Amino acid sequence: MIAWRLLFDAAARDEKVAQRLLFLGISPTARELASHLQSHPELGILPLGYLSDQKPGPDAESTLPWLGGFALLDAVIENQEPGSLVIARREEILPVWSHNFLELGFGGIRIEEVSALYERTFGRIHASDAWPPRFIVADVFEPDPAISRLQDIYSPVLAAGLLLFLAPVLLAVAAWVRFSSGGPILVRPWRAGLDAVPFRLWRFRIAGVSGGQWLRRRGLDALPQLLNVLAGQMLLVGPAAERPEYAATLSGLIPFYSQRTRVKPGITGWEQVHRFESGAPDTLRRLEYDLYYIKNLAPSLDSAVVMLALKERFL
Repeated sequence: MIAWRLLFDAAARDEKVAQRLLFLGISPTARELASHLQSHPELGILPLGYLSDQKPGPDAESTLPWLGGFALLDAVIENQEPGSLVIARREEILPVWSHNFLELGFGGIRIEEVSALYERTFGRIHASDAWPPRFIVADVFEPDPAISRLQDIYSPVLAAGLLLFLAPVLLAVAAWVRFSSGGPILVRPWRAGLDAVPFRLWRFRIAGVSGGQWLRRRGLDALPQLLNVLAGQMLLVGPAAERPEYAATLSGLIPFYSQRTRVKPGITGWEQVHRFESGAPDTLRRLEYDLYYIKNLAPSLDSAVVMLALKERFL
């Protein structure tokens, strides 16, 4: 396994093997993406630079080199041999170039928008690319109804199995909470559920409990939420359940925030397992992960989230 990983890492860092990427136009999203790809050569993607008829100013960032105007596209493709062209700014792409792009596609060069590559690389939607008017009437962030129905089947079944399997753990935690603090074992705060309908969340009380922070780090305080899954109020995987007043306030401030309630909240989720990977989380970044999850809803993604959650809690 170690030898295989070393071989893969060496291959990914080899510029001859890495996928060579050429940006058409430039934007803050493209620069952020290029900087990340350059600092993570193990991803196997090599940004070559960008073409734009707008020459960079003297104070332009050097993250991504300017290779000239669009008139040099054929020459740059011949010399640099990119495998992909990424459209960073639609405003700089003329409609008459559609035929040329089709020919390049038939020639084996992949053409995509920067938002698609950003999503695959970071595992989240880029907020600035999600707000254009063309998205307002689109159903791009609507969950697949068939997958939602499938979740409503396998989540309660798995929750029932977990309750039986973890019954000794639940009893042990309940006894710990009771005898270490003398207070109630459970708390039932209100949370916003599917379509923002409020419901009562089951949770072990950890305030004032000896070792309460340890219980929270391991996620043991959330085990009673399996009852919410059985009741059809939650899923095993989904966006975090927010307080109704908090969710209502943010829905009025942030576009598409209410879209995260188009699926049931989860005990864990795609946003939750990425929450602390880049410092203190912010509301907009959390929304980006939630929208990515809703857009790519699938049992395979749920399985990946569960594996990541177990790794984060116990490894």
